[in-house]
Amino acid sequence: MTIFGYSINDTVVIFDRIRENEAKMKRGDSYEDMVDKYVWQTMHRSVNTVITVLIALFSIFILGGESTKVFSLAMLIGVFSGAYSSIFNASQILVEIKRHMKDTRGKFLL
Repeated sequence: MTIFGYSINDTVVIFDRIRENEAKMKRGDSYEDMVDKYVWQTMHRSVNTVITVLIALFSIFILGGESTKVFSLAMLIGVFSGAYSSIFNASQILVEIKRHMKDTRGKFLL
């Protein structure tokens, strides 16, 4: 659940930034450069959120009891994996989908 939560949250933030600035693209700009620019703009916010949560979970892991250590370890892995997947994978998948749509424009898609 943690992986899905962080992944969806960061993906929505990144895709929303791309969507709202897509209309501002100039004719010669590449889509890949635009996506890269807006991923870097949201990176600061995403990394700060993840680091804050990781500090809290790590202290629970170190200072907590036996039952909370297993829970906090699972949460640590989930937060890290979710943030990684949304920041580094989701934007690349978006670029590939746009490239595929550009290549097949005018053709019948199944």
